[in-house]
Amino acid sequence: MDLPQSHFSHNSTLYTVTTLSQATRQCLSELREDLDSVIADALTVVADNGLETDVPERRPCKVSRRLDLCAEKTEVILSPLDELKREMTEVVDKATVGLNAR
Repeated sequence: MDLPQSHFSHNSTLYTVTTLSQATRQCLSELREDLDSVIADALTVVADNGLETDVPERRPCKVSRRLDLCAEKTEVILSPLDELKREMTEVVDKATVGLNAR
């Protein structure tokens, strides 16, 4: 029994998608583990091209004057680079979760 040509085409497409998905997961995992050097490399490229490397500081929020249980909540102010690292980590994690879900 001969299979139609489209059957082979679908199998090769599925194999390609699976392979690319696995490679993307591996790249995201490596990026997540080595995020500090990625940021350092990016800052080096920026400095080499004569661009400004100063990241503006975030203005701290006012302390709440509430008297309830939330009065003790204070926001931790991260340095701009720490905040960038936190945001990049969130993006990489969301992309990884999205790939694993599919």
